[in-house]
Amino acid sequence: MYRTGYVAYATARLGTRELAERVVEDSLTALAVRWSATLGCSHPAAAAWRLLAACVDDADGSPACCPGGRVCSGDAHVLRDHLRMDIGRASDLMGLTRGEFLVALHSAGCPADACCGAQQSCDAA
Repeated sequence: MYRTGYVAYATARLGTRELAERVVEDSLTALAVRWSATLGCSHPAAAAWRLLAACVDDADGSPACCPGGRVCSGDAHVLRDHLRMDIGRASDLMGLTRGEFLVALHSAGCPADACCGAQQSCDAA
């Protein structure tokens, strides 16, 4: 359902579609392994997004900006400003409400230590 958006995000972050496809496939495979636990989360789409973002960070060699199940505003910026994604679609992709997405997007200009907004975490993610 979200694969196309995941690939667009990963391509924007990684620079090549081939690498992005591989990273998305790896993250979806990892998600499938823990699917039952993910469905038990209060926010399964957010857990899936965090897994994807962690895989992209790893492939990119970037340290995780927002560890511990928190939402990185930089992701919101990539989806909305770089990819020109509709707010509804982008918030769904990240597993956020529209309001949470807008808060993350508004915070996108903040320094790295303040780039994250609170998000309910899931121990399974």
